[in-house]
Order: sequence, then structure tokens, then C-alpha cells
Amino acid sequence: MQKFRMPLWALGWLAAVLAVLVIFLANQTAVDRLLAATGLERILYPHGKNAQPLVVTVPAPTPTVLVEPAPKTRPLPATATPQPDPTPAVTPAPAAEEPSVPEPPLPSTPNTYRLYFLKLSPDGRMEPSSFARELPAGATPLSAVLKALMLGPTLQDKAQGAITMIPEGTKLLSVRLHDKTALVSFSDEFQQNTSGLEGLAGQLKEVVWTATQFGSVDSVQILINGQSVDTLGDGGISVSSPLTRGSVP
Repeated sequence: MQKFRMPLWALGWLAAVLAVLVIFLANQTAVDRLLAATGLERILYPHGKNAQPLVVTVPAPTPTVLVEPAPKTRPLPATATPQPDPTPAVTPAPAAEEPSVPEPPLPSTPNTYRLYFLKLSPDGRMEPSSFARELPAGATPLSAVLKALMLGPTLQDKAQGAITMIPEGTKLLSVRLHDKTALVSFSDEFQQNTSGLEGLAGQLKEVVWTATQFGSVDSVQILINGQSVDTLGDGGISVSSPLTRGSVP
């Protein structure tokens, strides 16, 4: 098969066209003139040859940041300031104090106990005071000291200021102990004190202080002829309940 060969005249024409294109491309001014003459410049460059190309900038999307909401906090309760109590403080009344009784040491001799007679205090009051007394051996201590008390102070006791208010002729009839209460019965003379309320209170102090020197006795119930009475003397001091050192007037 015979190959196609371009005729020489066509090759010459193509070479001429190429030469013209090279000349035009090499000369930019000539190219611009050719474009302006042919009207191609308005088509190729509608906004002008020197105009900057229109560039549309699309902003990048802003990334969405998820922020967790802060946890709600409860307000702390305000600390309450303690307010002063408007109620005035009530100070309890001091307990009644027993009369102070000097307690000299007892002699070391056996069967020695205390008898409580009255003695004038520096402020002029009659207060119980301790006097040592040796009692016969074998006797019940509680009964022995009360019987000795009925006999009154000795000369030696009186020299030391001992006084008794127990009416003369009073006899001790019986002594019993029940639940740390001494039931002491006297004769009628015990309620016939001629020194008034001071004398009645004095004789009761002598009996109660003397009986309660023992740890087994806390109180004394006064009886007259074995019977309980409401008061001692005519409208005097109440003896309806057991008496202690703190309850004797």
C-alpha cells in the first residue's frame, strides 16, 4: 500500500503560516494590534487586558466547638449567727448549808463518841458543838450517846461553853433504827421547852446532830411516848417527818 505524502506546495504553505505565527508571537505589540484589529481583544479580554482576574474567596467554615455547660452550684447556706437568748439566765439558789460544826479529834480511848451540845457562836447564835464522851462498854452506841445527852453537859463541858436546851426531866424511852432513820421516843417533858422556838430548835439540833454522827443514821424521827406528833410545843416546830442536819431550823 502506497503511503500518503503531502505535496510540496502544502508543506510550503504550512511553513509560511508557521513562520507568520512565530513572528507574531515573538512581537507582542504586533499581536495586540492584530487582536484589536480583528475584534478578538474584546472577546478575550471583556474587562480589559490589564484587569485583575476576579477571584471569589470563600471563607473557610468556622469549626463548631462544643462547650459543656458549667455545672450548676447551689449557694452555700449562710452561717447563722447565734443570737443571744433574750430569756435572762436564772441562777439556782444555793443549797442550804448545814451549820459549821468544829470537829475536834476524838481521843484514842475505846468507846469514845461525840455528844453535841449548844455553844454560843461569835455572831450570837446557838450552834451545835462537839464534845467527846467515853461511854460504858457493851452498850449500843446510838442508845448510849442519846442517854448521855439527856444527862446534860458535865462541869468540864460547861467550862468549854457547852449549853443544853433539852428540858430538865426528859427521859429517853426507846430508840429503833429503820432504813437509816432513827425512831427516837421521848417523854412528855421533851415538848415543854420554856425558851420558845429558839429553845425547841436548839434541843432538836442536839438530838439530830448526836444521832447522825453514825454512818448508819441519816435522819431522826421524833416520837413522844412512842407516838408521832405534828409539832413540838404549842404551835412550834414541825416534827411530822424525819429531821436531818439540814432541815432543823
